[in-house]
Amino acid sequence: MRRWLRAWMIVAAVSAAGGTWLAYEVLTPRAGVGVPRDAAPIRKLPRNARNVTYYLRPPAAYYEFDTDEAGFLEWVGMWGLAWKDKGDGPRHVVTWDHAAGRPGEVQVPDGLSYGWWQADAGWFLTFDQRTGRAYCSGTSR
Repeated sequence: MRRWLRAWMIVAAVSAAGGTWLAYEVLTPRAGVGVPRDAAPIRKLPRNARNVTYYLRPPAAYYEFDTDEAGFLEWVGMWGLAWKDKGDGPRHVVTWDHAAGRPGEVQVPDGLSYGWWQADAGWFLTFDQRTGRAYCSGTSR
């Protein structure tokens, strides 16, 4: 009986620790400014991505990086989504304003963009053809 109680207490302690760690991972945002591609905790980035800025707080994600148009199109293909919106021209992009600690906005006068959404989930990718900056904002709810 005593061994059973000890085993149960160990299982309870491990479960509580695991739950605390999981809650911390899910609820604590991860952020970075101007980091190299390999240092960013983002799986989907083109090979030539650089100067990555990100804010990740599941289920929301905002990130941006420098690339060229071929890198942007490579990145779009990595998503494997049936894009509902494809367009070019002026675009309004939602970003993360690290200084203010909240979402921000960027106007892209000459952009290339792709969008996908379903219910309350959506991903929006935009490439600024003048500056070579790619943007992503979305949620996976």
